[in-house]
Amino acid sequence: MLGLAAALPTIRPSRAAVAAGLTAVVAVLLLLRRAPDAATFDFALVRGPGHRIAQRLPAAAFPETGASAIHFRLAQEPPYPLGLVVFANGTPIFRREPGDPSAWPAFFTVPIGERETAAAHREGLALEIETVGGATGAFVYFPVVPPVVGESSTLDGRYEIPSGFGGMIAGGLPLWVTATGSSPRAQRTSVKAGKRLMTIRRKAPSTAYIGSNEETEKAIA
Repeated sequence: MLGLAAALPTIRPSRAAVAAGLTAVVAVLLLLRRAPDAATFDFALVRGPGHRIAQRLPAAAFPETGASAIHFRLAQEPPYPLGLVVFANGTPIFRREPGDPSAWPAFFTVPIGERETAAAHREGLALEIETVGGATGAFVYFPVVPPVVGESSTLDGRYEIPSGFGGMIAGGLPLWVTATGSSPRAQRTSVKAGKRLMTIRRKAPSTAYIGSNEETEKAIA
């Protein structure tokens, strides 16, 4: 053992080994940025309606131009008694009704218009998800991303969130942003009322669109 310890200072990794190591680190960081729940180590449990999960998206998460989409992972077991209302900077942009029998998506996607994306690129965006409905015994849950990987969530203003394994935990909701280019156009309806939500149904993942002076829609899968 002493001989090995003495030999360590003389070991010089090759350039190829260093390059391979750096490439692996970059690949892991890109994976965590694209799918932050790859680093999860616990899951959070939110019981009943009237609770609000909040997390801030930094300005760097948004593209400088064009539209974007926010994705987040939040799970619930059938028959899905709890609904959700999603807010961006305090404005409701998506709603899923309590007891909606349609399939619960693997993750939710909320498209954001070009103007709102540009504002978020400058100032960041505060995302809030509120549980709604009358089923006090029901719950939603999500894998917790460690604070060292991303932003931390709060539940009703507190950084401590109930853990599915018991006790309390701190960490973030799996949350990421992708650039989508031009703003999506409403498929079934158009309105002139800025951020007013128009409810439609279609066979697609749950999505919402927030626009300013353009079409705005909300689809429930």
